[in-house]
Amino acid sequence: MSPQKTKELLANSLPCVVAMEGCASFHYWARTAESFGHEVKGMAPKKVKPYISNQKTDANDAVGIAVASAQLGMTFCQVKTLSQQNIQAIQTSRKWFDRATTSLGNHIRALCFEYGATIPFGKKSLRESISYFISPESSHLPIPIKQLLMILWQ
Repeated sequence: MSPQKTKELLANSLPCVVAMEGCASFHYWARTAESFGHEVKGMAPKKVKPYISNQKTDANDAVGIAVASAQLGMTFCQVKTLSQQNIQAIQTSRKWFDRATTSLGNHIRALCFEYGATIPFGKKSLRESISYFISPESSHLPIPIKQLLMILWQ
């Protein structure tokens, strides 16, 4: 079903329980369903998996989600508000960016070390060393590697 058809279905249906498996767009669709008066029950995929039989298809998934949502003791996830989702997106992006910059710094150190140029640990040492190694006065690294480091550093 296209997103537009899904919205039309939610808009034209009487308020009911909408059970969903938690996925990348869960909170968006949950808020959309709630805006049309539906009660949303979201479940973690690992909670739904035991109720899906046969091969993984959309139809089998839908049946499994429906059965799982009716089970006694099933735990459901809270629908995040837009501001809660914004905060989560910022936090997870910050963590990703921090890991990515650490990884890139380690990659740059390793490249330089391949040519005998060592860079001490720490952001300040990396910044100072790269400035020196890519400068025209430095003869530690070949020009193609200096150009590569300039791109990576930017």
